[in-house]
Amino acid sequence: MNKTRILLIEDDEKHIELIANQLYESELLRFTVDTAETLQKGQKMILENEYDVILSDLTLPDSKYNETLQSLKGVVRDAPIIVLTSLDDRNTILGMIESGADDCIPKSQLSSTLLERSIIYGIDRFKNKYTIARQLQLNKTITDNAASCLFMMDKEGHSTFMNPTAETVTGYTLDEIRDMPLHDAIHHHHPDGRPYPMCDCPIDNAQSELVEMKDYEDIFIRKDGSFFPVICYIAPLEENGKVVGSVLDFRDVTEQKEAEKEIRVLNNTLEQRVVERTEELANTNESLKLEITERKKAEGQVKASLKEKEILLKEIHHRVKNNMNVIVSLLRIQSQSIKDKQLLDIFKDCENRVNSMSLIHEALYQTKDLAEIDLAEYIRNLANRVVNSYKVHTDKFSLNASPVDSAE
Repeated sequence: MNKTRILLIEDDEKHIELIANQLYESELLRFTVDTAETLQKGQKMILENEYDVILSDLTLPDSKYNETLQSLKGVVRDAPIIVLTSLDDRNTILGMIESGADDCIPKSQLSSTLLERSIIYGIDRFKNKYTIARQLQLNKTITDNAASCLFMMDKEGHSTFMNPTAETVTGYTLDEIRDMPLHDAIHHHHPDGRPYPMCDCPIDNAQSELVEMKDYEDIFIRKDGSFFPVICYIAPLEENGKVVGSVLDFRDVTEQKEAEKEIRVLNNTLEQRVVERTEELANTNESLKLEITERKKAEGQVKASLKEKEILLKEIHHRVKNNMNVIVSLLRIQSQSIKDKQLLDIFKDCENRVNSMSLIHEALYQTKDLAEIDLAEYIRNLANRVVNSYKVHTDKFSLNASPVDSAE
């Protein structure tokens, strides 16, 4: 157990001895004592050392009665101050405590037990007070810097606390709304202008029914009359097992709602564009199908027409070939009655010429592709007819004809 460090500020040696003796009689305290005869020396020692408790007389050589306590409070931060006074009236004791002393003991009533208890209780109270002060400061820091609006309300719905964010968002200060239910300040009308009775308010009903609400969405009203959307959380406040009020936590979600609205508009626009594009593609697809159908129909008509023309053209070639064969036959019949060799040669030459033309029409008639004919076959047939027409023996010559590549 660490020793309790005590600073005694006292200029009367007899009182110093008396107080020291009382301390040494304590059975609970393990301590060390430093002494200072003046306020200035005591302040210097406080600044240079760490003490657990300060015992001080009020009347010192360099300080007046009503100045000593305040001067000590100016330098003491981490220890309780216990005043030792020659005055023993009740008003003096209460006045010292109200002025900031942790305790006040009349020297005439000083005893080991009283001093021991005052020091122990004073240190404990100071620690508790310091802990509470730190917690309060921490709570204040949290609430002052919270992004949410925080309200504390009593059982009647009157505001007892609001953080800076709540003041900024609503436009009210606590002094402006503390004497009215919070509902009457920020929730008294619907956005369409209809009054909103407090008895119909889910938030106030939750408070009266001691029900906790989470993520409740509603519309609140600022001091300037403008409406804004919020998401709320409300819970009852308990003290010693009894409900003494409630806490309301809400966030202004105007920007969130605007963003959601923009997203909905964008989604709707996108969906509309998808529908339009789908319809456009469907129409285009139908147009393409119709065009393909029409093209196939036209292609079929063209093929049918070409087939008809091909048949007609072959028929023409066939008839031309027949007519030319008739001409050849007539020339051949006529040449049989001609005795003049020169004239006979002319007839034979005409017959061969007509035969050469007849062979072309015959080849065109028999071919599968009117764009091409077998020239080698044509030459062989033509040569045979010429040979036959002149009655020449084929053993006296030979004929070789090869197909000609059209690409060459």
